[in-house]
Amino acid sequence: MRTPRLLWLALTALLLLPACSSTPKTSPEKHTLAGQTVEFSAPPAPWSKKVQEIPKSWDMVPTSEAPKEGNQVRELPGGTVIRFTPSWPDGHLTVSAIADWGMKSWAEDPEKTQAHVTHLHEQILKRSEGKITRQAEDKLDGETSLRLEFRYLDGIREMKGLQVHAIHQGHYWTIALLCPAENFGEAAGHFENLVKSFKFL
Repeated sequence: MRTPRLLWLALTALLLLPACSSTPKTSPEKHTLAGQTVEFSAPPAPWSKKVQEIPKSWDMVPTSEAPKEGNQVRELPGGTVIRFTPSWPDGHLTVSAIADWGMKSWAEDPEKTQAHVTHLHEQILKRSEGKITRQAEDKLDGETSLRLEFRYLDGIREMKGLQVHAIHQGHYWTIALLCPAENFGEAAGHFENLVKSFKFL
């Protein structure tokens, strides 16, 4: 009688073990970036937080007009980025918003959308052995989003990254993770928690 009960308790403990060792979750907090308010669960301590303004000229967006050589940089109205930095070196998780993007959705201007996606690819592929390992259409609090997963070499160190890009009410939102491959498991858990809890308010 006692042996089956002990086996059942041991099995229950094993089933609960992964849940106990998963990435710790934090309570969602409100943040205002580029004039829009959002809510999300940030990484817990010891990750530090810093809020920065995005300069008006930011090498992120090519124009949809014919470029001369390489990518043209569009003058942007600026924005805000929150940067979370872990205790281990060479990594960060950011949430950024650029105001007045010029499109209300990805479908509004397919040519500009394609130019921008191409630019995002180039920013990854120009790095040493840069490779996009996955691209998919996703949702960020109901808004259509582009999800990219990638890797590259920084010297001899393998780096991994995750990005989610979305447009909401004319603002362009990016959630991005970059970290050494050996820290990817922990960092990706914080990234996924943030994305899942993200809400436009």
